[in-house]
Amino acid sequence: MTKVKSGTHRNYIGYLRPIFLKSLLVVSLALFPFGVAHALRIFPERLVIKPDENIASLYIKNSSQRTKAYRFGWRHLAMTTTGEIRNIDKPGKSEGVLGYRPADDFIRYSPRQAVLKPGDTQHVTLLLRRSQDLEPGEYRSHFVVEEMPGKAQEIEETEKKEREKDLDTSHTNVGINLLVSRSFPVYVLHGETSATIKLTKAVLKKNQNKTEKHHPDHVVYLDIQKEGNRSVIGMAKVLCKSDNEEVQVTKLPKIFAVYAEAQSRQERIAVHLPPGGCKSMRIEVTAHKDDVLSGEVLGEIDVAM
Repeated sequence: MTKVKSGTHRNYIGYLRPIFLKSLLVVSLALFPFGVAHALRIFPERLVIKPDENIASLYIKNSSQRTKAYRFGWRHLAMTTTGEIRNIDKPGKSEGVLGYRPADDFIRYSPRQAVLKPGDTQHVTLLLRRSQDLEPGEYRSHFVVEEMPGKAQEIEETEKKEREKDLDTSHTNVGINLLVSRSFPVYVLHGETSATIKLTKAVLKKNQNKTEKHHPDHVVYLDIQKEGNRSVIGMAKVLCKSDNEEVQVTKLPKIFAVYAEAQSRQERIAVHLPPGGCKSMRIEVTAHKDDVLSGEVLGEIDVAM
C-alpha cells in the first residue's frame, strides 16, 4: 500500500474542499430552486380582528439556514370599484380607489424589528386603540415583513468569521443572499359590518397563457358583485358533472378576496377536465375560515361551456 505524506494529504484535502463546496451548492440549487419562498413563514396568513378584540398576535419564523434580520412596517393596498389591486403608497396609484380606510392609524405593534437564527420564531403583538367616533365598517392595512440587507450582511460576515475559525474556507467565495419581503392583510372590523356577494357570470375558456405542459388546458372566468361595508374572503371550487357523477375539477379551492371598497371583481380559476369532458359545470363559493361567515355557502352559478 502506498503511503501519502501528511503534508501532501492536507494539501490534497485543501484542494478538494472548494470543489466539494461548490458542487454541494449546485446540488442544493437543483433540489431546492424555489426554497427562498419558504425561507420566511408567517402565521396567520391573514389577520382578521373582530369588533370586540383590541389585541392580536403574529408569528414570524425564519425557516432558512442562515440568521436573518427583519424589519416590520405597513403597506396600503386597495381595490378599485372593479377589483383592481393598487399600491396607493406609490404616486398616482390612488386614482379610482374610493372608500379605502387604513387600519395602521390606530394600531401599535412590538417589536419593530427582529434578528432570528435559523428556526427561530418571533412573536409580534398588535395593540388597537379605537377612538369613540370611529365609524362602523372595515379598516385594512398590509403588514410588511422585510429583510434588512445591511444588517443581514453584517450578520453574515460575523458568522463567516466564526466558521472560518473551525474550517479553512478562505479560498472559497460561495454564497447566496436572496432578500425576502412579504406582506399580508390585517382586517380590523368595527361596529356593525355586513357583506354579500352575487355570482353574475361564469365562462369556461381555453387557457391562452399555457406555456408549460403542466399548465391547465382550461380556465373559468368568474364575475362577482359585492355589497356591504366589509371584505369577503371566499373559496371557489368548480364541479363537473359527468356520467351522473359530480367531481371537483379544481385541485384546490381558489381563495380570493373582494375588499370592502370594491363593488365587483373577476377571478380566473384553473380547471383540469376529465378525459371524457363534462356534461355540465357549476361553481360553489363558500366563506373562507378567516371570513366572518366561515364555512357558509356564499353563492352558486352554472358555468357556460
